[in-house]
Amino acid sequence: MIHVGLLRGLCEQLESQGIDVSAALEWADCDWHTLCADRDWICELPLHWIVLGLQRHGLTPAALRRAWADLPMQHFGTLASSLAAAPRGRDALATLHQHVGERWPTVDSRLEVAEGGLVWSLHMQAPAGELRRFLLEGLTGCCTRLLAHALGTVPEPRDIGPGSVAWHIDDDRLDRVRPNGPAAAFDAAWPEDDLPHAAASLAARVEELLGETDHGGDIERIAHALGIAPRTLSRRLARAGLSFQTLLENWRKRHGKELLDRGDVPMAEVARRLGYRSVSNFSRSARRWAGRGTGRPDTDA
Repeated sequence: MIHVGLLRGLCEQLESQGIDVSAALEWADCDWHTLCADRDWICELPLHWIVLGLQRHGLTPAALRRAWADLPMQHFGTLASSLAAAPRGRDALATLHQHVGERWPTVDSRLEVAEGGLVWSLHMQAPAGELRRFLLEGLTGCCTRLLAHALGTVPEPRDIGPGSVAWHIDDDRLDRVRPNGPAAAFDAAWPEDDLPHAAASLAARVEELLGETDHGGDIERIAHALGIAPRTLSRRLARAGLSFQTLLENWRKRHGKELLDRGDVPMAEVARRLGYRSVSNFSRSARRWAGRGTGRPDTDA
């Protein structure tokens, strides 16, 4: 079962990728007026036909993943707000687990204790074949987007069998207290009367993600981990007199010095951890920070 507003938003993303959604709905003998008449939710049978229609008109797993990754959180409605308001990651995960169990009767949602955290798994019982693969791909993309919104960053989901997928989430992330909700909640509300506090929280979350994410210095990857668009992240920071590039440079300088002072980390690994594409690019930055060479023979020779 999927909310009408969420399905609309997803179809808009698919249309932007060149998929003929109107033709797909016509093939499935559906139209928005009929689908939306006196209902907020679309049950599974018409949804299956819509997915089949989209497949016939260009839908691929890759297109589906991109559509979910780019979908604004506003389309998730009250569920996104509930996840953002959860005091801890553990509470948000329990909310999402319950929601999937209630809305998808053919999906077995399981939350189990594992070493160092919890494993949340989804097992789709029906339908069979290619349709099940596409439906599971869509549900996985949807849940990954929501987990990123609630927890900041999450590990990639892994296949654990036909029609099954799982996420392992560590205790540190589950027990982290977020009194103001995750930074992704700033996409829905920005406290104008408490701008300094909100900006400091967002800047701290960006720096945290820089240390956790294989970002390559790319604002798009950090914004995606926060559940917001890159332009939204830039705008939020700019209103507080900050910029992503400044945060990135300061983080690189601080952590680069720490790694260099250790003396046991190869230069190529230092550059990789800081998101540089080459050792020479990192070396230039290090010389700029120190006003001299890196002091390491593997680049200064």
